[in-house]
Amino acid sequence: MPAIQSKKHYTFMEFYQALVSWYRSINALSRQYRSPRSSRILDPQFAERLMLAVTEVNGCAVCSYAHTKMALREGIPAEEVQAFISGDPRFIREEEAIAIAFAQHYADTKGRVDRQAYERVLNTYGPEKTKVIVAVIQMMMIANIIGMPLSALWYRIKGQSEPGSTLLYELGLPLSANLFLLPALFQALFDHLGHKEHPTLV
Repeated sequence: MPAIQSKKHYTFMEFYQALVSWYRSINALSRQYRSPRSSRILDPQFAERLMLAVTEVNGCAVCSYAHTKMALREGIPAEEVQAFISGDPRFIREEEAIAIAFAQHYADTKGRVDRQAYERVLNTYGPEKTKVIVAVIQMMMIANIIGMPLSALWYRIKGQSEPGSTLLYELGLPLSANLFLLPALFQALFDHLGHKEHPTLV
């Protein structure tokens, strides 16, 4: 696993809110990943590039390692994968640029996205595709939020503690998923009934 230091640390409450957002996007994720590859709303390589962009902003070592392998299996060239992981924009396609920038913005703001940035995505890709773009981003956010403390724990075991990280964070945040899953589901359902905006716009 590459020695990548996490660029962000998430609080327990931020993890909980990310879970709520993930629950609210499950229908869109289901439509994407249950469909045959040839008829998916979002091209699989496009989805993988979104996830690489989110991971680069958060700096999750375990996710970078896993999604490098997944991206290569999707047929994305190794040079392009490495560019996304390192934040190099050379390989960003013009038709994907707005979504990639939004994915980076989403990760950078921890899900509290600018209304104009979201509306730009919506106007560019349309409602159905935008829902899947947001859902893929939110799925990757959950993976990063869990993966970053696990990465830090791995380095701690190897004698290379990550600056700013604690054992409580490395063990507690991933384990807190067991406590948060059910309450987050109920809040997501409540938000849906209340027609709360999704994602969170500021």
